[in-house]
Amino acid sequence: MMPKMVMYKGTGSWEAFKFQFERTATKRHWSQRRKVNKLLDCLGDVALEYAHRLEIFTDYDRLLKELGRRFGRKETAAESRKDLFGILQTEDESIEDWSQRVHFLAINAFPGAESSTIHQMATETFLRGCKERKAAELAMQKDPVTIYKALKYVRQAISNRKALYGSKGGSYSQRQVNFECDVRMAEVGNKGGGNGNNNSTKWEEKLKDSLDKMAAQVKELALCMKQNLQPRSGGNDNRFASPPPSNQRSPSPISPPRLADAAFGQCYKCRDKGQHLASDCPKGTPGGSS
Repeated sequence: MMPKMVMYKGTGSWEAFKFQFERTATKRHWSQRRKVNKLLDCLGDVALEYAHRLEIFTDYDRLLKELGRRFGRKETAAESRKDLFGILQTEDESIEDWSQRVHFLAINAFPGAESSTIHQMATETFLRGCKERKAAELAMQKDPVTIYKALKYVRQAISNRKALYGSKGGSYSQRQVNFECDVRMAEVGNKGGGNGNNNSTKWEEKLKDSLDKMAAQVKELALCMKQNLQPRSGGNDNRFASPPPSNQRSPSPISPPRLADAAFGQCYKCRDKGQHLASDCPKGTPGGSS
C-alpha cells in the first residue's frame, strides 16, 4: 500500500514536496498527464490558485518548473543568516516544526560548512527562539551538541512538567518583600480562584502590620540610644572636669602652737611640768619676767 500523498499549500519546503511527489510518481509509473492531475490534486490554497492561473494541464515538466520558480526560491546565504538570528517560534507552531524550520534555515545559511557547525548554530537558534522558555533553559543546561538532542531534551522537560502539574501547567505563588514593607504578589499558573486571592490579601495585611510594628520598635530603640549618648546638662557630673585655673597662691599652712614637751611633760618657757601650753605660760619668756 502506497503512502498517502502530502498536500502543498504554498508554505513549507517546495523542494521536499517535489522530491516526495516525484519519488511516488516513479514508483507508480505514472504517465505525464496523470502526473499533472495528481500534482494538481496535491496542491491547495495559494499553490492551487497559482497553478490554476498558469493554465497548464498537460505538460508536467513545464508545470513543475513554473511552480518551482514561484515557491522554490531559495534565499541567499546572507539572507538566511539574517533570518537565523532573528526568528522566533510562532504560537501555533509545534516544537517539531520549529526545529525543522531552524535546521533547514541553518543549512541554507552556512552552505559547505561542517555538520557540527550547522548543528551548533541551529541548536542555539532553536533554544533561543523556543516559546517553551523553561523547557529550553533546562535543555540548554545539558549542553546538547545537535539540534536533535536539543529537541529531545525540550520534549522531556515538557513531558515532565505535564506529569507534575498537568496539561495546564503548575500553579504556585511567588512573594517578594522589600525593606520598605512593600509586598508584591505574582500569581503563576492557570489555577486558583477567589478564595485564594482573599487568603493572599489577608496574608499580605498581617505581614505588613508585623513589619510596621517592627519598624516602630527599631525607631524607638534608635531614639533611646541617641539620647543616652548625648552629654548630660546641669553641671552635676564633674567627675572628669578639670579644676578651673587660679592665679592666687595657696595660703601657707598655719604653724600649730607649741605644745608641752611630749618627752618630759614640761612647758617650753618655764620648764615646769604641767598641762599648760607655752603660749599660756604665766611666767612669760624663759629666764625673764612675764
